[in-house]
Amino acid sequence: MYLSNLASALLSTYRHSGGAALLRRALDVARRALDLTGATAPDRGRQLSTLAQLLMERYDLAGDLDDVNDAIALFGQAVELSSPRTTRHAGMCSNLGEALLARFESTGDPTDLERSVHLLERALNLARQNSADPTRFVASLGGALGARYGRRGDRQDLNRAIELLTLAVAASPDHGSAPPTAATRRHSLGLLLEGPSHSRATPRTSKRPSGCSVKRSS
Repeated sequence: MYLSNLASALLSTYRHSGGAALLRRALDVARRALDLTGATAPDRGRQLSTLAQLLMERYDLAGDLDDVNDAIALFGQAVELSSPRTTRHAGMCSNLGEALLARFESTGDPTDLERSVHLLERALNLARQNSADPTRFVASLGGALGARYGRRGDRQDLNRAIELLTLAVAASPDHGSAPPTAATRRHSLGLLLEGPSHSRATPRTSKRPSGCSVKRSS
């Protein structure tokens, strides 16, 4: 339990201050915590998620596909271990959906995109059923639908993406201390409103721009 809590604390600290050395330490602690946890331990899902989130942070930093592949596998296990129809399950589905979307942005694999949309739809529905704050889920699904519009050109995807991102932007703080995710949502919405030439998705060959990562659920 101590190592698990330490890994979560290091993840939070890294997100606030950055630093490659801190990220390496956090990954080492998270791996040790998971290795020491039994397959049926009640805390295993959270530990899987923490390690996966740290791998996604390193993927955002360096763009190594092995990291996103490993994160997707870990997030998938965390989804299986979480109780269906709960807010935690919604968060785990969202984590996996966001990781699949990130891999799609690198590889252009349409299967990842479709799985992402499906999981993010499920996450948003569960959040609403459990009266949880839907802002993060709304934004994530809006981004995935925008990416699918960029690939397929379906106006229904575009219209819904704009609707969802408009809701997410309205729920985001607009003051100077707003987190990077608020600016990212406004930027994503602006691109969709500008038209198809700004929305067409293409596989990326490098890491995501700074500020595009999402705070994931643990």
